[in-house]
Amino acid sequence: MDLNKAKAELVLHHKIIDSFWRQKANLKWHLEGDDNSHYFHTIVKGRRRRRLNIHSIKVDDQWMEGDENIAIAAVQFYEKLFGKDDRDIDMNMINLLPRLIREEDNDMHGFFKSERGVKQGDPISPSLFIIAAEVLSMLLNNLFDKPEFNGFSMQPNGPKINHISYADDIIIFCSGKTATLKLIMATLTQYELNSGQLINKEKSCFLVADDISTKRKNIILRNLNFQEKQFPITYLGCPLFFGRKKIQYFTEAATKIIQKVDSWQGKMLSIGGKIVLIKHVLSAMPIHLLSICQPPKNILQQIEKVFANFFWGTHEGKHKYHWASWEKMCLPTSEGGIGVRSMIDITDTFSAKMWWQFRTKKSLWTDYLKAKYCKRVRPLPWKIQLCPFSCLRRMMKIRHRVDHFILWQVNSGNTNFWWDNWSGLGSLAQFGIPSKSIKTMVSSYIDNNRWNTSKLSLVLPIEVVHHIQEVKINPSSAFDQPIWTVTASGRFDCNSAWNKLRTLHISSIINMMIWHKKCPFKVSFFLWRILKNKTSLMLILEDWVLIYRLFVHVASTMLGKMKITCSSRALIARMVWDYFCKMMGIPMVQGNMRWMLISWCMAKKHNNLEKMFPQIPPYMKWYHFFELIEKARNSFSIIQVKWNPPNNGWVKINSDGCSKGNPGLSGGGGVIRDHLGNLVMAYAMNLNIQTNNYAEAIAMKSGID
Repeated sequence: MDLNKAKAELVLHHKIIDSFWRQKANLKWHLEGDDNSHYFHTIVKGRRRRRLNIHSIKVDDQWMEGDENIAIAAVQFYEKLFGKDDRDIDMNMINLLPRLIREEDNDMHGFFKSERGVKQGDPISPSLFIIAAEVLSMLLNNLFDKPEFNGFSMQPNGPKINHISYADDIIIFCSGKTATLKLIMATLTQYELNSGQLINKEKSCFLVADDISTKRKNIILRNLNFQEKQFPITYLGCPLFFGRKKIQYFTEAATKIIQKVDSWQGKMLSIGGKIVLIKHVLSAMPIHLLSICQPPKNILQQIEKVFANFFWGTHEGKHKYHWASWEKMCLPTSEGGIGVRSMIDITDTFSAKMWWQFRTKKSLWTDYLKAKYCKRVRPLPWKIQLCPFSCLRRMMKIRHRVDHFILWQVNSGNTNFWWDNWSGLGSLAQFGIPSKSIKTMVSSYIDNNRWNTSKLSLVLPIEVVHHIQEVKINPSSAFDQPIWTVTASGRFDCNSAWNKLRTLHISSIINMMIWHKKCPFKVSFFLWRILKNKTSLMLILEDWVLIYRLFVHVASTMLGKMKITCSSRALIARMVWDYFCKMMGIPMVQGNMRWMLISWCMAKKHNNLEKMFPQIPPYMKWYHFFELIEKARNSFSIIQVKWNPPNNGWVKINSDGCSKGNPGLSGGGGVIRDHLGNLVMAYAMNLNIQTNNYAEAIAMKSGID
């Protein structure tokens, strides 16, 4: 046994290695005799040799040809890259980085200086890059300490921002004055000399407002030596624009999806494969864009139109008929959809997330918005038309649908008494705000960790005061804690927000039953189309075998006494339904398919399908039936076959025939015995290529002859 097991494992490992090198070789066709790892090794090595065959390289805008010249240029390049650097590095730049280790904790034993660069892929390389980027950020922040620097116009009580960066992409905000521009370029030059990194001026640009004079633009161009660009531009996958939001700024997102769909048109995809690609590939492509900015509805509708056309397919270059609108399909399966999410609902979900972060999180983004737009008034009472910023306008549209789900747990009482939902009754401003008390905090009505009922009674109705007395106060110096009341944990998540913001539909037990994880998507989708009356007569006739399987798998296990509804009143379709209903002993009744499915669940089970599945309980639901099938095992039984002798003076012929392939190579034969069981004759024959029925008939005829 151990030897056989070892041989089996050896064969398995050989197959795994062979499969790996077959994929590595990337061959679509190979001969049957080439099934060995040596063959694939040779293919891979040959491809690598072809890739490494360098004919010329470009050095200092000149092309070098010939092996000797290429070798000399390569050696010089790497000597310069990894060799000793004689530059004078400004060690004072290290002081810009925050110190995480105190001097008394730093036990220094020595110092070494690197004379070579870090190899690509080295684990320390990302850390060094982050440190270098942090130094550049500190250098730019220190420009605010220089009086000749004129930065971006900011509120006095807001954060000072002159740049934003992600990895090696950076945007710097400053005025167009000559002194400011020279400080910026001096800082960048200082960073280049000390870090070894260079700014790509071909990819760098500057942007100015439309009302800037040509003279000022020439000054900026002369000092920066960057090219000028116009709004909008794309930064980290999102359009940056000035002014009104236009459709043309967001067409790139729809174009990418169309290109991805076009690359799949030549592939044979089933209806289930298409829905998987829509859910997990196409729907995920615009997620980053939707989380940052809100495209116009026309863009979202165009994206969903691409989804629908891809799902229903094309024929001879034309889109097939859409049996159901995409809006009705973008619902959970329990509510009558197919489990796809609407782009508009996803956008609203990210808007709710943005509002949650703006109201509850402290970050550079929230500090900037609050300092610039919320200096004198709370964002809650703002009118949407008065919002000057598109991002803030987006949040104002969603605030009334989301803010009542945010409950503030009272700790130190630093929340706003009138506008924040800390009592569970929503904003108390609905009961009227006394003059000059719009900025009153909750702590103003707390004395010795208890509510001051006398002060509350002066500004609120008595029933509201009684409710506030039930609100628990957690005596703590910590800030008041926001709670997302939709989830049990109190933490915000997009799934809960999506369920609260979308339009809910009535759930149906029938919808939940037809969509089961063990049932193929095409079966569930076909039954969904029948329930929605979204199918044609020809499709029903073509899929009558599928309908019959639905009878066996669904009706026999779930639905008790069955009454089949004919979804088409055509004569041929009715004949098909009558044939199978009579076979199973199921009375056929004209009516609504959904209503009949419900009646099946409620009725008793008395039909021929019960005899076909005697081991299934009478009221087992059909999704339990799939679980029973998974646990089923093949059962073997031995049945004794007895040969009955013929009457006295008679003989009996036992013949048989078969075909390999039907039709295929076939043969037949038989034996002849008398009434005592004695062998009288035996025969066999080769019938060449025939069918099973023909072989059995010839074998019987030969015995009779």
